Amino acid sequence: MKLSVFSGNVDLPAGIELGGYGRKRVTRDASSALEVNGLRFTCSESGEQVALVSLDALYAGDLVEHFRGDDSTYLFAASHTHTAPMLDSGKHGIGKVEPEALGAYVRTIAEAEWRTCRVDSVAVFSATVEVPIYRRRDSPDNYLNRLLTRYCGMFPNSREPIDRSLHLIVLMAGQEPVSALVWHSCHPTSRSDLEAVSADYIDSVRRAVRTRFGSALPCLFLQGCAGDIRPDSRSKRVGFVPDNVLNTRFLNPTSPAEQDRIDNLYFRAVLDATETERSPLNDMKLHRRPYVLTNGDSGEFMSLILNDIYRLDLLPFEVSHRYWMDLRNTAPRRFAISCCDNVKGYLPHPTQLRAGGYEVDGSRILVGAPERLTLAEGKWW
Repeated sequence: MKLSVFSGNVDLPAGIELGGYGRKRVTRDASSALEVNGLRFTCSESGEQVALVSLDALYAGDLVEHFRGDDSTYLFAASHTHTAPMLDSGKHGIGKVEPEALGAYVRTIAEAEWRTCRVDSVAVFSATVEVPIYRRRDSPDNYLNRLLTRYCGMFPNSREPIDRSLHLIVLMAGQEPVSALVWHSCHPTSRSDLEAVSADYIDSVRRAVRTRFGSALPCLFLQGCAGDIRPDSRSKRVGFVPDNVLNTRFLNPTSPAEQDRIDNLYFRAVLDATETERSPLNDMKLHRRPYVLTNGDSGEFMSLILNDIYRLDLLPFEVSHRYWMDLRNTAPRRFAISCCDNVKGYLPHPTQLRAGGYEVDGSRILVGAPERLTLAEGKWW
């Protein structure tokens, strides 16, 4: 089948406010470290032109409205990195949208040089990365853990089972890679310098993809269900107190050495990823499913279907990893992708509501969500 791909860098001036963390951070230097990558195709059912655009940003936000009504249907997947400009003017609590920054992303997309090619197969590679960890103390469920989760912030919780897999979906023309889609679940919050523009560990992933498959390869990063998953960078709260659950905290920011360790783990995982299957590719579709939230918001869940085999569900939420743990064994060729298009806020799992905490209630103040997000009509999957 025929499709088009592109890869571009975002040129940012100095003095740009970054998004995330709930405190103001301004960049010191100009930068072109952030990327936008795209994949465009014609839907075999409707005939509409669809562009999936992956960008290094906390949320796509205002870009969604800017490109609405374009000749193509744009679907945005933000990496959710916390060392990139804020692009969502509806979430004042976690950063201000700078017109120069928004304009830089718009130009990168609008002036993209799409390269048309023919693709005949898709190869899937998989690896495990020992970086992510669950960040809530609501497991196991007891009175103390509910108090800690509700009132004391985030804790490394290695008892909660999570999926640390990283999947590469490589589109092929014969034996030549044309583009790569990377799916993985982990907050990009591993930088030691929170005032420097960075794609976070995603830059290391892309460098490894291009080392392995081709230096100019467009590489779309698709953030999985990482609403409650972050890098396991930890230290003691009090140095002379024995190491235990209550005396362990996340490093924020990480140290330069810890940042390098994380980057190296991701780089090596991509290089060592093994091919698990390869299938012909001659058809791509866009499916829509309507939904209504209990707060009155409504919209459509978008899914990309590759040859009726692989399904990419694009969700406008920061999705709890527990949803993915429920789904992954029943649909091994399905990938739930968070932080897509105009993000509504965190989507906590029903098992997390009793404990509350940041992902359930605390985050709502920062992202302007007056209520917990639940469905009134429709289905998540």
